[in-house]
Amino acid sequence: MEDTYRGESPAKKYARYRCWTTIAQDMTSSAFAKGKHLVLASREGGDIATLLAFDVEPKNIIAVEHNPSAAHAVQEKYPAVRVVCRDVVKMSQECKRTLSSAYLDFCGTATDSLLRRVCQVVLHGLKDDAYLAVTVLSGREQGELREEILARKSKPLSARRFHSLSDRSLVEEMISGIRGNEQGTGAQEYRARLKHALLSPDPEALRTEAARIRATQEWLFAEKTSPLVRMHYLREELLPMLEPHRVTLHPLEMLHYNSNTHGANGVPMCIVVFKVRRFTRTTPTRKFKWYSNRFHADSGATRIVDCNMDEPELRRAVLSMERIIAEDQAAGRLRDSELSLVERLALTFNLPKETIIAWKAHRTRGTYEQESQ
Repeated sequence: MEDTYRGESPAKKYARYRCWTTIAQDMTSSAFAKGKHLVLASREGGDIATLLAFDVEPKNIIAVEHNPSAAHAVQEKYPAVRVVCRDVVKMSQECKRTLSSAYLDFCGTATDSLLRRVCQVVLHGLKDDAYLAVTVLSGREQGELREEILARKSKPLSARRFHSLSDRSLVEEMISGIRGNEQGTGAQEYRARLKHALLSPDPEALRTEAARIRATQEWLFAEKTSPLVRMHYLREELLPMLEPHRVTLHPLEMLHYNSNTHGANGVPMCIVVFKVRRFTRTTPTRKFKWYSNRFHADSGATRIVDCNMDEPELRRAVLSMERIIAEDQAAGRLRDSELSLVERLALTFNLPKETIIAWKAHRTRGTYEQESQ
């Protein structure tokens, strides 16, 4: 079986970092470090490196790789991590709903076959309140998704959800869509304002906020049509397969980047990060449907992040992380380990330690020997 993997672009390295950061922050860092995570390895093991940098124990990382030579290479690179050469669906079945997350970096188009495999991983492998990330090609879609994007069918999507709700329901769902751990974005102040409008005796206050929400949603679909349509397509194709099992998905973040490397021109890619919620079969259908229809993406709670960058931009991003990691270590937010700051940065972005040392030396006009000590 041929290994055609051409390596990682700077944009992919940054997108992976953002993906895992989103999951770790939503989950809390301590729970994330203790959780069990499934990834697709490739011969480079980039996700393994990032998880190790995020203090996940090697025994809690399950790396799946279908190519025997690639599996052997990544196992030699990370001997403490479990690397299995088998189908990811079969591996998820073995996990029996114990996974805290699964990152399925398929790098293919969103075909029916791919979506069925994603569904099986969710149903068999992920536990309640787990996280799913899926990477697919962005720009070479076929079939219904291609037609939907080319026709820019965002308006019907918005009409179906945005305008069918009453003002009160719209504001209520917007409040529920603002995540409690969002900081620095005015999210909590906005939530308080919406609650005030909801409880106000003046009906005009509620109408005003509802009109603002609808206007924001329309703008999102006008300006961000392709990313949002891709995200909605993935979710709306997966939900009918998951709903009979009382499982639903909430999109948290949409990342897009280009996979160009020195050996290939690359193609545009997108990562969608979902939170998975599993209900018991005794949950009333009406309650399940209400929860399933909460529109995190439509309300603007889902971030859409452009991760495209070249090597100098990645270098600046990596070096800017140095202070953040140092502060986390000082505050006790990172587990005590033998990793130096340089080693943690190198793992986070799947870069050689020597590269980080060279970048730091270039920035400070210092010497390599000083950084290596």
